[in-house]
Amino acid sequence: MNVGIYIGRFQPLHIGHITIMAYMQKKYDHIIVLVGSANQRASIKNPFSFEQRKQWLEQSFFDLVDDANSPQKISVLPLNDYRYNEKKWEAGLVAQVASVTIDMDNVTLVGHEKDDSSYYLKSFPQWTYDSVAQSIKISATPIRTAWFEDRLADYAKFLPPYVQQYLSVKQPDHKDTFAEYAYLEAEKQKFTDYPYPETLKLCCADAVLVCNDAILLIKRGDVIGKGSWALPGGYVNRGERFADGAMRELYEETQIDAKPEQIKLINSHMFDDPKRTFGFDRMTVGHYYTFKGNCPAVKGADDAAEAKWVKLSHIKNMKMFDDHADIIDHFLNIL
Repeated sequence: MNVGIYIGRFQPLHIGHITIMAYMQKKYDHIIVLVGSANQRASIKNPFSFEQRKQWLEQSFFDLVDDANSPQKISVLPLNDYRYNEKKWEAGLVAQVASVTIDMDNVTLVGHEKDDSSYYLKSFPQWTYDSVAQSIKISATPIRTAWFEDRLADYAKFLPPYVQQYLSVKQPDHKDTFAEYAYLEAEKQKFTDYPYPETLKLCCADAVLVCNDAILLIKRGDVIGKGSWALPGGYVNRGERFADGAMRELYEETQIDAKPEQIKLINSHMFDDPKRTFGFDRMTVGHYYTFKGNCPAVKGADDAAEAKWVKLSHIKNMKMFDDHADIIDHFLNIL
């Protein structure tokens, strides 16, 4: 059996994706579609859930199959992001493929090298690579922008009818994502006259505080990432060290009932991937702390709607704010 793998985020699915699906439908017996960023919270870059994207992809496949009794098979599977651990991402991808086929020696990776983000197409030398030319030049990014700005009609010809229908209706689930987009656009306007825009990089500090088998998290109450779970943290003030900023934010957002000397700093690390957040670049220094004894009482405050201790074993199933799950994984290796 010929197995073809197609990797993408499909945010949203458009006819460029469907063109590749049509190519695969004619060539492969089993099509495996791996849907990236499946573990990410709803955001302006990833507004649509894995379940919604899976529905679109399965619909596109069934529309392409002429014979209802066709022996062809499609498997649509989630693929999690691991921003700071490429090997873990690759291993997760291979494991997903192995979960639905025993023909691991007869696998072909199908795709189009559109830019530097397509580097992964060359990351699996054990499989054949089938490069597909881009017959329709379209990207999901401007489609999302048009959707947020109520200009979807500009891109209607690039969307299958079922995606058009979904996007044309105001979905309650996307209310916070639209608010986030508006907030970030307004933020950009504040700096339109800044003379050195290429130097803008905002500085943050986050606290990774572990007590026994739990970690301290806050539920964001701010517009950006509202309702998502995150590490206590925020912007570093002018004249403030990163370590001092992390401790200040920890106390401001959680009202933790503990003395600073009871919170032991184990390690710190800078996370400065330009794509870790949206809007302006926001670099952060994560600070890994431990607390010995019974976990102290906490309460959400400042811009945190809630604060609580969460078992470390639960982190892998949570859709956390930005790259915070990856920051935790960097220090604790739990994902």
